[in-house]
Amino acid sequence: MPSLRDSRASFLILFLLSFASGLLPGILHGEENKKAEQETVLNEEDMLLCVIRLAGATLDGNLVTFTAPQGLFLPLGEISHSLEMGITVDPPGKRASGHVTTPSQTFMLDMGASSIRVSGKSFRYDPSLVVALSDDIYVESGLLAEWFSMRIDANRLDAAVDIRPFEPLPIQQRMARSQRGANTWGYGSFNDPGYPFLDAPYRLLGGPSIDISLSTALTGEGFDTISLGNNRYYTRITGDILWMSGRLDLSGEIAGSGGSIVGLDNANLILERVSPSGGILGPLDARKVAIGDIQPETLPLIGSSIGPGIMISSYPLNQSSFFDKLTLTGFLANGWDVELFSNGNLLDYRPSNTTESYAFVDIPLIYGLNELRLIFHGPQGERRVETNIYNVGRNMIEPGSWNYQVTATNAAQRSLLASPVTATAPLLTWKSTLGITKWLTTSNYFASALIGEERQNFVGAGLSGYLKMVQLDLQMARNLATSKWGRQAGIQSRFGPLTLSVLLQDYDPGWQTTTSTISFLRRWDIRLDGLHPFPFFRNSRLAIAAAQTEYDETKKSKSATIINSNRTWGVDHTHNVTFERTTDGVTESDALSGSSYASLTRRNFSLRAEIQYELMPERIINNVAASCDLRLPHELLLVNNIAYSPASKVLRTSVGLNRTSGAFALGVTGNYATDGAWNFGLQVSTNLSREPVSGTWKTDGNLSSQQAGVSANAYLDANRNRKRDAEEQEIRDVGFFVNQQSHKTTTGSNGIAFLQGLAPNIPTDIAISPSTLTDILWIPAEKGVRVVPRPGYPVPVTFPVWITGEVSGTSFRRKEGIESPASGITIEAVDKTGKVIAKARSEYDGVYILGSLPTGECTIRVSPEQAEKLRITAPFKEVSIPSEGSTIDNIDLIMEEIPVESEKEDPENDGVKLPIDSDKKATPEPDNGK
Repeated sequence: MPSLRDSRASFLILFLLSFASGLLPGILHGEENKKAEQETVLNEEDMLLCVIRLAGATLDGNLVTFTAPQGLFLPLGEISHSLEMGITVDPPGKRASGHVTTPSQTFMLDMGASSIRVSGKSFRYDPSLVVALSDDIYVESGLLAEWFSMRIDANRLDAAVDIRPFEPLPIQQRMARSQRGANTWGYGSFNDPGYPFLDAPYRLLGGPSIDISLSTALTGEGFDTISLGNNRYYTRITGDILWMSGRLDLSGEIAGSGGSIVGLDNANLILERVSPSGGILGPLDARKVAIGDIQPETLPLIGSSIGPGIMISSYPLNQSSFFDKLTLTGFLANGWDVELFSNGNLLDYRPSNTTESYAFVDIPLIYGLNELRLIFHGPQGERRVETNIYNVGRNMIEPGSWNYQVTATNAAQRSLLASPVTATAPLLTWKSTLGITKWLTTSNYFASALIGEERQNFVGAGLSGYLKMVQLDLQMARNLATSKWGRQAGIQSRFGPLTLSVLLQDYDPGWQTTTSTISFLRRWDIRLDGLHPFPFFRNSRLAIAAAQTEYDETKKSKSATIINSNRTWGVDHTHNVTFERTTDGVTESDALSGSSYASLTRRNFSLRAEIQYELMPERIINNVAASCDLRLPHELLLVNNIAYSPASKVLRTSVGLNRTSGAFALGVTGNYATDGAWNFGLQVSTNLSREPVSGTWKTDGNLSSQQAGVSANAYLDANRNRKRDAEEQEIRDVGFFVNQQSHKTTTGSNGIAFLQGLAPNIPTDIAISPSTLTDILWIPAEKGVRVVPRPGYPVPVTFPVWITGEVSGTSFRRKEGIESPASGITIEAVDKTGKVIAKARSEYDGVYILGSLPTGECTIRVSPEQAEKLRITAPFKEVSIPSEGSTIDNIDLIMEEIPVESEKEDPENDGVKLPIDSDKKATPEPDNGK
């Protein structure tokens, strides 16, 4: 029988269970009420349109968010979509799952349990910070930042959400590759911004630009013999003359031994007319015509023209490095993108697309070796590389293209202004090249020269081609007077990092060119580049060259050369060693020689050293030299040189101090040798260039007459006729971009900037730097111009600047008679033709600003496309900006909601109700509100 104590214990337990069972429903009901009280309610009045930015790059301008006391609530699904994350949102089920940046970073949200699991780790969160609506799950920005492990700055005042990951996301890497692809200079040698071409006609007289250099010296041997050394001058004059571009070089002695005040030792003169696009001499379609001391190309096996004369050429001025184009296509999986590199340089980019394919059309192949790499990037950071190699010769041109060059010179005269050495010796040459196919190019040559007392004619032909990894070049020439032949064959290929080149030259005995006699009969040259003999030295390169030369039946030579280039601790050094064995009948002789060169460069310091030596047949150091340049304050440059010749046992040293600043360059040099000879010299240089618009002269210590220039004139084009009128004012302190790089020169008080140091005879893009315009209402009338500048004559280019206006106001949203600021609204400015000329986005307080608007009448309106999306009216207002420019404020636009109609009746179908056409836009009515 149970005891009294057990009975009491049982009764107590029963009482507690009954009490607990009675309170439990109340407790549970209270928890539910508490949970209900914690839920956050997001209303339409709390909606805020924001712009979402990733590391400063705008991803979306119409992100729907909600404001609440807890903070700004962001849509999880929309954010994931914008960041290209693999998260799927189920708002009715109050769940979300997927991955964050990579598949290993799993993501699972369960709102019912108020739990979140990221990368295998589970967390609980405050339920009031996550709200499920019909379209998405909205998460407070701070909590979302914790889930995604990134910084999210939600600025309600700016209506912006800035996301800054701690590590780059795959979308950021893709955007960076896309940006690099967009910034490449395309398939050409530069990025064509599409500026209009400005013709620069040649003038009867234009320029000039003059370089002048004067030097004098004291020399002596010991202190017993001191004399005044040579006083010399050098000058170069460039500019337009006789509707051509001229260059005159003169040098000589001042007060020399001949008794003349100014002597003339050397003189060269050339007049030329160039056009990168051709068209010179009408049907001849020449790119260059030159008269005087011309410098034509060499003809293979035949030689080159020498002496003054005339040349007509249709070859590109700067031989184009492009001759062929090919296309690469293939499969591109969803979410992947691909970059194209040519010889290590980024050439182009293709993003992911719906066709799941890529196509790089008309890729150019540069002369020489072309390594084309396709680098594929996956959506989660995957990487795959494909490599293609093509080999192209420099003597190949585009299929169907034909270039020619013809010269006529006097080989008996060294230069145009020099006295003939012998009687007149006309020398004629011809060269032409024809592209047969993209794999084959042919050439032909002709020359007629007076060799000795006999006129000799040469003819020749060439064939060049390539196929994948191998490029072949064949040349043959015949002397019609002697019936002798010259032959040449070359082959080049590449195997991985190695490049192999082989060249054979073969001549009949006594073969002569237009300038000399070939001293050998046959020669082989073989070279192998790209070796890496020391894997632990990443910056070490090795090349091996071998040659065999046959001078006649008994005399031959063989040689081998090793070239090693390195970079060690910031020092670049190169070493060459050559072994040569010469056989003359039964006699053999060996020679082993070499040289080493090292260079160290720092910001204000550079050091160079060189040694030349022989090891066979005797061990001899031929020369040891070193030099040091040190930049000092006040634009001073200290130059030191030292050299020692063991053969003469003479040590020579020199110290120079140079300063180039302002109008002149001044140099002082002292030299001393251990044999007692010494020298002290003084040199001064300057450049004088004439600016053609104002007629003023500019002096500069840099000798720049061979460089081109532009006279850029910026003015305020009040009537917008793009012509400089007398009453229109100049603009000072305006800067310019030259080939997309900022130039140091700005306009002076006359509105002119003398842009010097430009590359001559090639297209150059010039544009105003908008940030240098002092008035924010001023903008350049044109994006820029393209011009071909030339030496000596700065091409005048005018840059009109237009006055603009600015319009600002506030966008309001009217609901039930109450107006409130509307953020995130796209406001447009439309001209009379209906063209949208400017866009802006309203800020948190509804304020918008439209800048750089042209003067005159325009319409300010809400974007019809956005208004249709938000189902609001698209009000507009007419404004007029005066010709002197103005800032117009308080152009407010009031939007009203369009009632939602789910259906409408079709009167032609007996009252059958049809859906409303959502693409049909209502005609906007003028806003008569604020």
